[in-house]
Amino acid sequence: MDVNYRYKPLRYFVIVGLITWSAILTAAWYSYQLASPSNRLLMSLFIYIGMLTPFCTAVWLIFTSGNAELKRDFWSRVFNLKRIRIRYIPAILFTVPAIAAVSILLSTLFGEPLGQFGLVKGALYATGAIPAPFILFGAALFEELGWKGYAMDSLRSKLNFFNACLAFSLFWIFWHLPLFFVDDFYCNILWKISLLYALNYCVSIAATGFLTCWLWYKNKGCILAAVLVHASANFQGIFQMGQIAKCIETVLMILVIIIIISNNREMYFSKPSGKIGQFSE
Repeated sequence: MDVNYRYKPLRYFVIVGLITWSAILTAAWYSYQLASPSNRLLMSLFIYIGMLTPFCTAVWLIFTSGNAELKRDFWSRVFNLKRIRIRYIPAILFTVPAIAAVSILLSTLFGEPLGQFGLVKGALYATGAIPAPFILFGAALFEELGWKGYAMDSLRSKLNFFNACLAFSLFWIFWHLPLFFVDDFYCNILWKISLLYALNYCVSIAATGFLTCWLWYKNKGCILAAVLVHASANFQGIFQMGQIAKCIETVLMILVIIIIISNNREMYFSKPSGKIGQFSE
């Protein structure tokens, strides 16, 4: 059993970056064309291509590797729920929602309404016939199958866990950037409203990246753990949470991450290992 597979982080991230940017910039071009059903369909198609690229690239690298242990470990991370440690279930389910709730409450000190806990009108079907929660969960699922199925391990094979999380979180910001050019997309609207809000969105992506990586690692690489944390962040989009609350949320997430890192120094700063599926805890 070969547990010393040589990961290919450069190949993975170059492929994902190039395809995602090409696909979503193409979608951005269609977003500024005549608003016909065909143009909207093509725009959506290219956005989905970009969003599926991390998953498809991971599957390609894993299943063309010729390494049986790498393939077995991937399937185990996807389906073996015994990897989840019971004491971390509350953190998986409630860390992001709790921070968001506290952020909304704190935002009332700045004149923001408690109505931010309400749902955006029509949000459940904002994407058409498919309910928005399915889209939001599906996006988290397919992204994390790529990020935690191959990307993070490829970084951990070269870097300690802290630097791997940092590198991933910065790439995750870069991966989202072309969405700012898609007309009337959430990121694009933020950019038009305020550069500060757009920058906060980018920092919040990095903070969410650290949180998902932490709970993924603590649950022995279980991809579902990362999916649920990621999905809980996505689901904020159906609530009336204002931008002031979201700025507060980013600050609180950073504080939580600092506490997590300070309490897990050995995990974050131990020497990297190239062995497949190795977790120190």
